Amino acid sequence: MVHSFCIAVAIVGCAMSACAPRTVDATAASNSRTAATSAGVPDPQAVGRKIQEFYGTYLDDHTRPREYWVQLGYITPAAADALRQRPGADLVTCSQNPLKYSEYTFSTPKIDGDTATMWVRGNYDYMSIEIDLGLVKTDGSWKINSFECVV
Repeated sequence: MVHSFCIAVAIVGCAMSACAPRTVDATAASNSRTAATSAGVPDPQAVGRKIQEFYGTYLDDHTRPREYWVQLGYITPAAADALRQRPGADLVTCSQNPLKYSEYTFSTPKIDGDTATMWVRGNYDYMSIEIDLGLVKTDGSWKINSFECVV
């Protein structure tokens, strides 16, 4: 009976967390592959969709370790290190209390070779917070390499 309970817990846990990233990972991989046009020129809209996908996923569960987002291909190890150095502050959202995804707006990335910049704006009732993102293309995939809170 104890064995059955453990298996049930493992299956439920997998369905709720461990297995879920595979779906996200497949989507991220798909977006990475479609972030360039047939001529090999990066498609800013596709790059922007990948960043929007990251924010949507991140805001669903922003308590995951930074390495999780590196593993999924959304951020670089350098970005993860920068996030880790700011305990108590969430540099991804530049806030202590992230908004719902629908409260964020995203610019279209400005691409220059293998780097790009864009902004994300959190729209509070009383103010907006802007996050400037530095993006980099590594291993054929666009990732966030830096977060900067603009005050």
